[in-house]
Amino acid sequence: MKALSCADAQGRPGREPLRPDVSKSHLNELPTELILSIFSFLELKPYITSHAVCKLWQRLLPHAEIHPIRRRMLQLYHHMLQAPKFLETRPWLLENLQPFDRQAYIEGLLDQYSDIPEEFQLWVLEWPEKMAVLGIWPGLPLVRFNASTTQTYEGVNWMAYINPLLLALVYNKGSPDIKDNLTPALLIWKTSEHSHWLLFDQDVPELFGRVLLTTYPESPAFYPTLEMYGDDDMPFFVEDFPDWISYLKHRWDAGLKTCPPSYAYANLTDRIKFPVSYQFSSFNGQVLPSPPWTDRQRSGFLEDIRRLLLRLNGGG
Repeated sequence: MKALSCADAQGRPGREPLRPDVSKSHLNELPTELILSIFSFLELKPYITSHAVCKLWQRLLPHAEIHPIRRRMLQLYHHMLQAPKFLETRPWLLENLQPFDRQAYIEGLLDQYSDIPEEFQLWVLEWPEKMAVLGIWPGLPLVRFNASTTQTYEGVNWMAYINPLLLALVYNKGSPDIKDNLTPALLIWKTSEHSHWLLFDQDVPELFGRVLLTTYPESPAFYPTLEMYGDDDMPFFVEDFPDWISYLKHRWDAGLKTCPPSYAYANLTDRIKFPVSYQFSSFNGQVLPSPPWTDRQRSGFLEDIRRLLLRLNGGG
């Protein structure tokens, strides 16, 4: 078929000029119920940008029945924008954002475990990269921040590891089989004192999708529980969040309250060197404290766990 030229499109003498299909209805002419139904299928970023299309859309969008997790992400998005210090949190992030394949990131996790917490999955796929919370984002350099500021926390953003890597977190389930006392977890952030974990364990429903912030002098690769100690002698600190969105909101609010204002950028000479070493229970924020989930049955690692559990149970 011959391509239509500009002259044809504008009309030539003796020809009827081409006209747009005037019978086609504009979206705004559709019934309100149908417009709201269309809006309900929007992903987060199109939903956000649609507010700027016209006043009618701006008025209707809040009434669309969007996915409840998208609704919570939208609430977090607006909560962040309303912070007086919001602009102070952006410079380093905007200068260092790197492209990454969001779908490949999710598929990489699914290659290691059969399911992903839904809040985390939608966040990876749809969250605007320029709205990352204080350095927590896969598309940023893997560096160690030497101090906490309004731009990032002190420590290492382990989400920026080359490929997403589930680790084997020790969780004492009381089983005599060492392998049963492990839970798959994604290391999110790590300092010399704190470890932040997103749990993937479907076999323990109360753990799946939770986020733990642990400070435990015995081992950063161990999830301590209250049952291990009396109320007066707990040698650890644990903050427990029911899901990924709750964790992000906490990190945002806590960071703006406690971190001093600063425009000092991270020293990028502190980039983590590859290949990253594994040292079981290491407090060094720049090494992995436990091995990959897919290597959890390695004999040397199982022996490390056996010794740790024996020591924690008072056996030496």
